[in-house]
Amino acid sequence: MDQEILSALVNSAHESILTTDQTGRILFCNKSSENLFNTSSASLLNENIFALLISEDVKEIKRIIGLLGEESNGGLSYLARFKRPENAMPVKVEVKKLIVKNSIQILFVITPHTKEEEEAHKLYKLLAENAYDINIMFEGGELIYVSPSVKDFLGYDVEEIDSITFWNSLIYDEDLEQYLAQLRDDQKNKVPFSYYTYRQRHKDGRYRWFETKIRREFRNDQQVVEMATSVDITQRKKFELELAMQKEFIEQLFDTDPNLIFVRDGNGRMIYCNKAVAELVGMAREDFLAQEKNMFPASNGQIAKYLQMEEKVINQGEEILIEEQISDKNGVVNYFQTIKKPLKTQDGDVNMLNISTNINKIKYYEKETQNVMKARNEFFSAMSHEIRTPMNAILGMTELLLRRNPRKDQSKLLNTLHFSSKNLLSLINDILDFSKIESGKIEIEEVNFNLKELIENVMVSQRPKAMDKNLNMNFNVSVEVPAVINGDYIKLSQILNNLLSNAIKFTARGSISLEADVFKQTKSGHLLVFKVSDTGIGIAKDKLRDIFNPFHQANKSTARVYGGTGLGLSIVQNLVLLQKGKISVESEENSGSVFTVYLPFKHADTSLPVNSLPTSQISSFNWKMKLHVLYVEDVTTNQYLIEEILGDWGISVDMASDGFEALKMIEQKNYDLILMDIQMPGIDGLETTRRIRAKEEPYFKSIPIVALTASTTDATRDEIFLCGMQDFVLKPINVDDLRAKIVEHSSVVDGFKDMKIIDTEPEEIDKSSKIIFDRTDKLFLGNLVRYQEFLRMTIEEFRTNLDLLSVSIFNEDLMAYRQLRHRMKSLIATFGMEELLKLLDEVKTKLKAGEITLKEKKEFNKALEYHVQFLIDSLTNKLASLKWQ
Repeated sequence: MDQEILSALVNSAHESILTTDQTGRILFCNKSSENLFNTSSASLLNENIFALLISEDVKEIKRIIGLLGEESNGGLSYLARFKRPENAMPVKVEVKKLIVKNSIQILFVITPHTKEEEEAHKLYKLLAENAYDINIMFEGGELIYVSPSVKDFLGYDVEEIDSITFWNSLIYDEDLEQYLAQLRDDQKNKVPFSYYTYRQRHKDGRYRWFETKIRREFRNDQQVVEMATSVDITQRKKFELELAMQKEFIEQLFDTDPNLIFVRDGNGRMIYCNKAVAELVGMAREDFLAQEKNMFPASNGQIAKYLQMEEKVINQGEEILIEEQISDKNGVVNYFQTIKKPLKTQDGDVNMLNISTNINKIKYYEKETQNVMKARNEFFSAMSHEIRTPMNAILGMTELLLRRNPRKDQSKLLNTLHFSSKNLLSLINDILDFSKIESGKIEIEEVNFNLKELIENVMVSQRPKAMDKNLNMNFNVSVEVPAVINGDYIKLSQILNNLLSNAIKFTARGSISLEADVFKQTKSGHLLVFKVSDTGIGIAKDKLRDIFNPFHQANKSTARVYGGTGLGLSIVQNLVLLQKGKISVESEENSGSVFTVYLPFKHADTSLPVNSLPTSQISSFNWKMKLHVLYVEDVTTNQYLIEEILGDWGISVDMASDGFEALKMIEQKNYDLILMDIQMPGIDGLETTRRIRAKEEPYFKSIPIVALTASTTDATRDEIFLCGMQDFVLKPINVDDLRAKIVEHSSVVDGFKDMKIIDTEPEEIDKSSKIIFDRTDKLFLGNLVRYQEFLRMTIEEFRTNLDLLSVSIFNEDLMAYRQLRHRMKSLIATFGMEELLKLLDEVKTKLKAGEITLKEKKEFNKALEYHVQFLIDSLTNKLASLKWQ
């Protein structure tokens, strides 16, 4: 090999490579040698390697060189220390003889330590030099060395410890025999390291605990040198004793605890259990803990489940709370609530602590509570049926009489009866809703719906009550609110109706407003905020905290004057909380109130249709349906009521007084739809439906059956659908709901060719009218009297507002104009008068800018007069067209 290449290879080596003559004079060194000795190659050459070694190692290196054979292929190694750098740790030195040009040279290959090893050595040396322990050295029975620290620990001077016999005599008698026996055994077996614990007597007669480590070096002459380091552990032993006492106390404490307490380690081994566990399984604690693969309390089929749980506790640090059933030694099943949590040791190991609390009594009372709740629900269900059935007749008959154009004195009496009946029904509904909420029977639905349409319908439904009290009603839906969202529109409608109804009830003058906006966007949808404001009596600050409590009203006089159960706001709050929302109120006495509701809604599900509120495809009430319906009902008044209502709609009705009669009649005639009461003597409506559906002919499988029921429980509704019915209508009968269900489930939905439309609208009505009556038709469908009242009040309001608009424009009274526009805006929007809305906005802009001329005032006034009068005429024509046929 080329000399340059060889030199490069040697200089690139990590090890330090040197060659010397037999006297130790250095003849060659590579680059790594410079790093090792922290000097240049030139300085190293001709220096003696033995001068670089510390004196203790020179003799040993020379001895090793003497042992090397004459051949150049043998080598020996030794851990040696060099003088440079100072305080360096020993390094491995390989020594080998070389024959170079017939002369003998010695090859030294020195492997340096890594930086980490050097740092560790420095730390070790520092600790060793500052160790505060007793160090002794002895060979056979001869004491060679005792460190001066013996005075600090045992009170003796070094000179007093004159033999190993004296040293051993200081060991406590009970410990000495065991120590000497173990020492002799370790010496015999040439154990390099041994550990012993014993007590030794201080010069003052007190005993101290020591832990002694002995390192042995076995020499070629069969002698052994033993170096002992004794550490005073008296304080540790004291702590261990205290710990043992504490452990005993804690174990006694745990043993008095009736809970099942045990600890399992990371290997699945049971390492502790209290007395309660041992008594439950009927075993001695020691025997129970000695069991292999003890997976208590898991049965064979539950082991995988328990392993998975405990793996989460130990490896992932989870706390797990479960209810479980554990059998005792007699096979009796007990109920426990168990918490499993990680338990870290001082060594960093993680065990699992299990605490199981017996909940047999809780389960017993829970079952008793469920029985009480069941009985209460059954009572409410029965009460609902017993009260709603006569209420159905009272309300239905009253509405029928009101539709037959009674005299003015009769109308007043009937309206009072109708109002009181509605109030009674509202009280009943509040109590039943509250009962369902308390028993957890209300579920949240998720459907797509049009929010603005819902709010408009809510406002229109509340407007007649507001108009009765001459209150302005306004609403505003922010443009940020999406048109279609996903959630429970029925619960939202109930919340808003309750809040608006309350606002109207407690407001004598002024206005009611509803605002909807997006509070913030979420990953799944939107958090919407709804605000219902009023200018009513307000709430005293000291009463605000109780306002959502059930059966609570601000004071006794409020209950006397305004009535109600005090459940409305409690129901609202519970409905809000059920949907993971929040409700708050701001109010001062005599200064109105603002109720704020935050509700989360999801993005509209594109795979689902938009759930519209019930609508009619017919713009007026003057129509009849050619349908043949069977009504199954055992109460005569209800039969008469439904016959009258359906007869007004042109529907032919046959009556069956029980299920048996209905089964006979359906065999003899074909019906378009069956209205089925649920509770009847003989066989009830559910069983009757099952028997109809059990018949083989397709007609019996497909005929629509709609239940009429006073029960509001979810169980009843589930039974209705399970037995084969398509839908249900609650008693007291809501005429709008009944008509909608008949339209939905009969042939009417397939086309209106079978319906006789009676068009009595006067010919002079402008057929190009932009007035839209869909919303009001939908709202008042089935309540002609209420619709007529609404139209009369609206006409009167627009006539008054038209004069006031003219005055505010010519006086350039922006504030008055804004108030009038605000009052009219929602009603104009209800009837779809977009052109009139734009005109009102344009006038507001001009007035606000202060740049309106007299000519413009006249033009605006003329345009407003035209549009408002057109609206008044349209409403008047609509009112004239409402004839009950």
